Amino acid sequence: MNKVKNYEILAPVGSPDMFKAAIASKANAVYLAGTKFGARAYANNFSIEELDNLIKTAHKNDMKVYIAVNTLVKDGEFSELYDYLCDLNRLDVDALIIQDIGVYSFIKKYFPDFELHASTQMAVNNLNSAKFIEKLGFDRVVVGREVSLSEIRQIRDNTNLEIEAFVHGSLCVSVSGQCYISSYIGQRSGNRGRCAQPCRKSYDLLDRNNRKISQVSDTLISARDLMTIYDIDQMIDAGVFSLKIEGRMKKPEYVYSVVNEYRNAIESSKFDTDNLTLVSNRKFTKGLFFGDFGRKYYQSKDDVAGVNIGIVEYKNRKSHIILQKDVFKGDVISVETQKSKKLTITITDDYQKGQKVYLEKFPDLRDQSDVYKIFSDKIVQNLENDINNPVKKSIDISIMASIDENLSAKIVYQDFEFELSSDFVVQEASKNPTTKEQIEEQMSRMGNTDYIISNINVTVDNLAFVPKSKLNELRRDITSELDEMIINRKEKRILPYKPMAVKNRKSNRTEYQLNYEYYHNLNEGLDLNNFTRIYSHNIDDLKNLRDKFIGEIFYVLPRIMYQEDYDDIKVKLLENDIYYDGISANSLGDIEFARPLNKKIHLESFMNVFNSEAIEFFRKHDIKDISLCTELNLDEISQLRLDNIRSEIIGYGRMAQMLLKHCPASVIKGCVDDSNCSSCPFRKDISLENETDLLGVVRANGYSEVLTDKAINIINIKSEIDDIGVAQIRIIDREEDDIVNIVNEFNDVYLKGIKPKGRKNHYLGHYKMGVI
Repeated sequence: MNKVKNYEILAPVGSPDMFKAAIASKANAVYLAGTKFGARAYANNFSIEELDNLIKTAHKNDMKVYIAVNTLVKDGEFSELYDYLCDLNRLDVDALIIQDIGVYSFIKKYFPDFELHASTQMAVNNLNSAKFIEKLGFDRVVVGREVSLSEIRQIRDNTNLEIEAFVHGSLCVSVSGQCYISSYIGQRSGNRGRCAQPCRKSYDLLDRNNRKISQVSDTLISARDLMTIYDIDQMIDAGVFSLKIEGRMKKPEYVYSVVNEYRNAIESSKFDTDNLTLVSNRKFTKGLFFGDFGRKYYQSKDDVAGVNIGIVEYKNRKSHIILQKDVFKGDVISVETQKSKKLTITITDDYQKGQKVYLEKFPDLRDQSDVYKIFSDKIVQNLENDINNPVKKSIDISIMASIDENLSAKIVYQDFEFELSSDFVVQEASKNPTTKEQIEEQMSRMGNTDYIISNINVTVDNLAFVPKSKLNELRRDITSELDEMIINRKEKRILPYKPMAVKNRKSNRTEYQLNYEYYHNLNEGLDLNNFTRIYSHNIDDLKNLRDKFIGEIFYVLPRIMYQEDYDDIKVKLLENDIYYDGISANSLGDIEFARPLNKKIHLESFMNVFNSEAIEFFRKHDIKDISLCTELNLDEISQLRLDNIRSEIIGYGRMAQMLLKHCPASVIKGCVDDSNCSSCPFRKDISLENETDLLGVVRANGYSEVLTDKAINIINIKSEIDDIGVAQIRIIDREEDDIVNIVNEFNDVYLKGIKPKGRKNHYLGHYKMGVI
């Protein structure tokens, strides 16, 4: 299907200077955000006026502009979103990048002409998910960082979607769109563009008895920076069209260096990774695309940034550096003292490999310690030079100057070809006719325009006279017309906004039902008559569960699924067809997979159903059974349009804050892959701890979940739950010792109406405060 014929280098832009760097490096496209609804709320995002000028400039430089509108949106924000999209609609935006399925539905309803790209936050990590979004009319998918090359090939071969993938830059260690740790720790939601990056902190690894497994604390859930430059041809061959560089909060020289080196790697196979190292703060990994795991994937707090350029020699109480690479005036190096203190020194002259650099002001450097270059002034100088001397666009023109006819020109630029006719009628000269050479000289004076004439053909009558002022006027008309043709604004439709009706807060109140979720083994002490539905993660336990339980049984699909996983699970589900009633879906691909099974479909909270637009979308797709996103507070839930929806919230359970292909214990154990995870003693009952947080970790099905230390428990706020219009309460059992007592208490309070015993201050997650 969409066989890749070429590629696009997609650069990040978070400031005007970064945009200049993208132009200077000749990026094919840039992605950025306005001041609202972007997933980097703390970047220097752009006003509408700034976007207008930026897009015009980009298009004049043959560069596309994609605007990120990729946060989850609350019900009360859609009016503001409409106004914002109206502003974007009048600009010539090449595409919008979106995460929220409710935002997708909203855009299709009111702004049907936008090209749409599915953000990596949408967690499209398999062929089924790609097929689902293609049917919705998406033009491009940004695949997750956890997707394999073989899965990318399947998307290439079985859809017509353009494929975009991150090839360089900082990595979110969690599956995109599936990280809630920032919101649980400090209310700042990554899905709303406000991630505080607690994953970058140092943690101790503890066993089930809270004893330290690790000798020293380290950044066990912090990934290295991605670098695929050695394997970029494989990425393109697999079907990746858009090569995306992460880094909207980086510096201009980062954009300039990374774009240039990746283009060099593709076009000539000649590149310098030192230039990549010098604009990064971390070591590099080839990423999950190429199977890096454990120590190859994570960033230790002790890892050194920069390019190793020499070693220190300490003799006679004096220090000098023996250079192993050239250094230049303005470079900054990092050295270590005998007391292990790091110092930065700016080089004041040029030095070549093999030379000694004497450091009289720093006599106490550690002998035989490595020296690292951490800043290259040459990169900055090259960037400034390219910004100040932009490459001009080559055009071909033909000038016709025939007596008694209008002065005219024919212009060719890339695929554009047009003719212009001046108001001036060429006259016969009374003396000194205009020569061909004079016309060529005058028309070639393109000055400060974006153009340069490569070929000029002049046809002029022997006695013709054309004033220089008319030639100048024609030249200005040519450049103006070229600008307009390149910018070429396309009119996009806007339909009138009709807000959803305000919900009657108590219109959906009904009798409560309890639902129970378990992972491995059903607790034999439970009275199953308490439950309306049971969610099981154990596909091999469905028959046993059916023998014991007469209510609904739903099988919960693993949270990361590739196409071969679907094939394997489908066989088992068909064998157990009579023992279960529905599928609980964690992704859009799960929906695509579940439909042919002719079972009920339930959406897990990880689907991030965050607003009434999303609920309405799924209702129209005949899915009316939804666990609401856990980042909503009670007041926000109460405003949702839940008519004819079987909506569910979490009543009790430890919440999954992160979803990782990476395993924190692999760093300690030295694992090179995940082949022994099923028998590893660290697959459960371990935790991560630092001075402020304690996080549980469990590993199954090839991924790790990082859990909240405390379980959400809404037993004491039934009167507030009464008002939100949700009747389904789920209890999650992660093999808690007191689960039987917890279930009995929920049965008493929510089903029998008995007041709870005592008034403990239970953990309420986001139900009270919500997220920002």
